[in-house]
This record gives sequence, C-alpha cells and structure tokens, in this order.
Amino acid sequence: MQRLYNGYESTFNVMTDSDYPEVATPDNSRSLNTLIRAISLSSGRQFSLIFVRCNYTELQEQICQDLHQHSGVEIRELVLSPSTNTLYGAIKTEVGDEPLSALMILGLENVTDLDNLLLATNHIREEFRKDFKFPLVIWVTDEVLKQFVRLIPDFYNWGAPPISFFLTSAALIEFLNRGVEAVFAQESVASSELELARQDLQGRGEELAADLAAGLEFVWGREAYFQDNLDHAIVHYQRSLSLGESPPNQHPERKGMIWVHLGLCSWRQAELNRAEKRRYWQEARDYFQQGIAVFEGVQRPDLVAQFIGELGEVLQRLEAWDELQELAEKGLRLHQRLWK
Repeated sequence: MQRLYNGYESTFNVMTDSDYPEVATPDNSRSLNTLIRAISLSSGRQFSLIFVRCNYTELQEQICQDLHQHSGVEIRELVLSPSTNTLYGAIKTEVGDEPLSALMILGLENVTDLDNLLLATNHIREEFRKDFKFPLVIWVTDEVLKQFVRLIPDFYNWGAPPISFFLTSAALIEFLNRGVEAVFAQESVASSELELARQDLQGRGEELAADLAAGLEFVWGREAYFQDNLDHAIVHYQRSLSLGESPPNQHPERKGMIWVHLGLCSWRQAELNRAEKRRYWQEARDYFQQGIAVFEGVQRPDLVAQFIGELGEVLQRLEAWDELQELAEKGLRLHQRLWK
C-alpha cells in the first residue's frame, strides 16, 4: 500500500511469511526492520540502548508512525522540553516504576543545555541499567551524535552503531523547495534543517537549480537579518537577486520580496546609525519602491498592500510629502480594489 506523509511517499509490501514488514524505500527499508528487531529483542525484559540517527523532523515523524504501525511492541514516546536538565530524571518522571515495553526519546536537539544533560547522564549511567528494564530508543541528529561521542563515550558505547534514516536526493530537493517557499511566504521554518539538506546534496555531488539556490540565499539573508547581522544579510540578498536572474525564473514575485527585504535592512541600519539615518532612509525608499514595482508588474496587489505601509513610513521620515500623498492615493485605490 502507498501512503503520503508531508510530501514523502513510502511503499510497504507486507510479507505474510515474515514477522517484519519490508519497506520498499531502498535507503530506509533495512533500517526500519533493524530498528523493529532491536526493540523486540529486549522489549520489557532488559535495558538496551538504541541510537537512531535522523536529521529531519518530517522524516522522523514518518518513521515513528511506521514504527508504531508495524512493530509488535508498544512503544511510549517522551519528547524532551528545551529546559530538560537530566535525561534520567525526565524518564523517571514520565514512567515512574511502571513496567514498559520500550521508550523512545525525542527532542534532544532542542535541549538548551545539552552538554550538561549529557554529562549528568554519564555520571549516573549505571542507574539506567538498574532501573530501566526496557529498550531506550534515542533519536539523534548528526550534531547531537557528535556530542555523545565527544562528551560521554562510555554511555554511548553501550549501544550498537546508530541506525540511520536518510532522505533521497529527490526528497531533499523537494524539502528545500517547500522550505524556501514557506520562507518567502513569511512562515517559520527550521533553517538549520534546510542547511543540512543543502550539505547532504552537496556531499552527493548534486547541483542545485539556480532558482532554488537563489531561494536559499534569501533564507540565509533572513536568518542574518533577524540576528542583526545586516552586512551578511545584504550580501545574501544580493546573491539571491543575482542567481534569480538566471532563467528559468519560476517565481518572479520573489525578486520583489528580496528588494523589500533589502529595504528592511536599510531601515534597520538607519535605526542603528543615527548619524547616517537619512542616507539609509533614502536607500530603503528606493528598495521598497523597486519591490512594489515588481509586485505590480506580476499582478500581486496583495503583496503591494502588505508592504506599501513600509514605503509610506520611510517617505514620512524623509518628509517627502508629495510622494507620500501620491502613495496614499494609490493605497486608497488598492484598498477599494481588494475589498470591494
């Protein structure tokens, strides 16, 4: 049967002569079956440590769903909060003395003070063997895995080599495209996962299409802007503009978004450099005007309406009253058009 999880297709051929379903996805088939067997071997009987390596939240969710569906073992999940300070304590709080078949730990990559959590885990590692008579399945990203190996090799070596799950190159490209699209739509995305996907593709010798590369530069620009690293943000936005000029340009409205965000950088520079604020306001005006002109050219009045206020505010700061009056009239006509 075929199912679709967040854009990822998995095909299952459930074999009647086997206790374990075979997953037809080449890279992840053996990994899922290995994980099911590893959990079954010590389920509810003895402590075992199983590391599962995966860098992508959507893939992790898919595999967890598959695992619950196809494993004969009841597996409880524990999602750690960013403030978690001890793994042992979090498990004891979750399960107490209740007998479990298996426990799966998720969210280590989000823990604020991961180093101290891991060191505390190593100090009382014998307590894990004594108190938890069930397999402990720990999901790790590459970065978290490095921390285990570097900080607590004694605890880490209790487990077998990690069971790894990967995305195909086609899925990685789809993931990147959806992430870029979300950022241009001003939605929140895990940019760290986008960078990992880019690195994975680079490591496989895959070259990104110019449109996608341009979109990723915009993503990195927004990240730099939110960190007030304006010089880097501007460099990324300019690279995005340059790459976006390469045909075919499938998203012409994105050029307007980049101009607008360059304007936001100039606006922020005016706030931080009061002595040169007028020069930065003038830059912001030019960028906003170019962005709005692009939106008008591609028939996106919704985007014009979204950013016309920024242009109006900078015109007010520049005391450009004639331009402001003209913009106000345009805004009124736009409002009537959109809301008639």
